[in-house]
Amino acid sequence: MDNLKSEMFNHYAEKWLQKNYKEVVVGEQVNKRERDLLVILSLTMMVADEEIEEYTSDPDFSVITELLLKLNNNNTNFDKLMNIFDRRKKNMDDTFNHKLQEIEAIIMKDKLIEVNNILGKGISEESKTDIINKIREGCFQHQKNNSLVERYDLIKSQLQFTNQLLGRLNLKALSTMDFEKNQNWVERVAFLIYKPEIVNQESFVIYDEWKDFPLKWSLYYKSVPEGRLVFFQYLKTKDLNFYYSHYEAHTIEELEKITTNRFLHKNVQNRYPLINEVLENYRDQRYASTVLLSLSIIEGLLWDLSKMIFEVEGKIYNNHGIMLDSETGNLIKENKIRELLKRTEMKNYLYMPFIEYFCEELYEERNPIMHGREIKRFKQSNALQKLFALENVLKEFQSYNEKQMMKLFEQFDDRAKGFFRKIKE
Repeated sequence: MDNLKSEMFNHYAEKWLQKNYKEVVVGEQVNKRERDLLVILSLTMMVADEEIEEYTSDPDFSVITELLLKLNNNNTNFDKLMNIFDRRKKNMDDTFNHKLQEIEAIIMKDKLIEVNNILGKGISEESKTDIINKIREGCFQHQKNNSLVERYDLIKSQLQFTNQLLGRLNLKALSTMDFEKNQNWVERVAFLIYKPEIVNQESFVIYDEWKDFPLKWSLYYKSVPEGRLVFFQYLKTKDLNFYYSHYEAHTIEELEKITTNRFLHKNVQNRYPLINEVLENYRDQRYASTVLLSLSIIEGLLWDLSKMIFEVEGKIYNNHGIMLDSETGNLIKENKIRELLKRTEMKNYLYMPFIEYFCEELYEERNPIMHGREIKRFKQSNALQKLFALENVLKEFQSYNEKQMMKLFEQFDDRAKGFFRKIKE
């Protein structure tokens, strides 16, 4: 046990040291313009090559590429580049705002006549605006289709966040880069100027198809380029086969790797033999067994994660082990997994699309499958989805573990950074 604790300490200490060493040594070795350039270049890595290829034939994209190749401290070319960037950014804003107006029109459809009557009245513009805003507020508050309001709020918040990120970019830093000598970066940087919204990995909430994308819950622990790639492939084909084939081997590999992790909670490690059995069932095409066993493991892991959070932070339950409503603080009498995920603080520790998937699709299919009433879902695609869900939950454990361990090292932060500075000297 002591050896294991020592190994665990060394494992997380190394991660923490690497992070802080990079922050101090790399951060202090470059000037502001170089840091600004590194930020821009790092953002361009959020895009898959396949996505860039979709737009390389567009005239705007070609012009941007040519300007970058001739940029090297040329102010005229930089100004032309910024004009294109501003225009593309305005297109992005217009697209988001048009979608917001569409949704708002649906929410306010029963009040449009009243709004038009107010606009025709002989009162001040300020009074008209105040009255219309009150009508609008009432429509949003009393909208029966709450998902419409949620979608409106999500798109609006993502537009604001995207503009905040773009406002922090110092694109002037690009003018010092010789793209003729660094041609590997040309198309990626061109794509950032061509599609400014890529700075925000959640920007594709603007697409109606994103709302209905069946596997969005499974993208949380995937890289941003991969997530964008599979979603845009889905946009083109409306077919999930690309997703399944793209991630099948990767997910199996990740699950195998997790079952060798000696630092996770003992309740997780106790399930390693069952997880390996799930993988064996899947490889042997025993999809019914894969689905049944996965469902029970996933639910058990979610309960265990909630208990772990309670032990560390005192959240989710009271001292008698009864769940607490995160909004009201009231006791939750129904001891069900749906209540845990949707009503307690647990909802703040999981990716919301995963909660929606679990509480709607996964929860609804659970009983019919577990009791053998539903056999149509014992297919490879459904079995693979369960592997995706199992991977997500296990990675939530890993992530929580790591965050808590990193906190233990934070108290040494200033002293450690001072030590790194001495090393650098």
